[in-house]
Amino acid sequence: MAAAATIGCEWCLDYGYWESHNRGVPVAGLKQIARWREAEVYSELERAVIGFAEAMSATPPSVSDRQVDELRQWF
Repeated sequence: MAAAATIGCEWCLDYGYWESHNRGVPVAGLKQIARWREAEVYSELERAVIGFAEAMSATPPSVSDRQVDELRQWF
């Protein structure tokens, strides 16, 4: 959903909200996805994953070695 918010895809945001809500994702996080960097509802892990997803969705992808290393700490 963060990538959808970045590119402004309203359909993706609507569908992502519906799908995530139906899978039990807390509503507070869904409502603040467009401002995930500042929102206090996300953990350090969630921020790392959201940042990676956003970087992977860029054209061209802009994933950094630092992002990969950060995710390796968690997974």
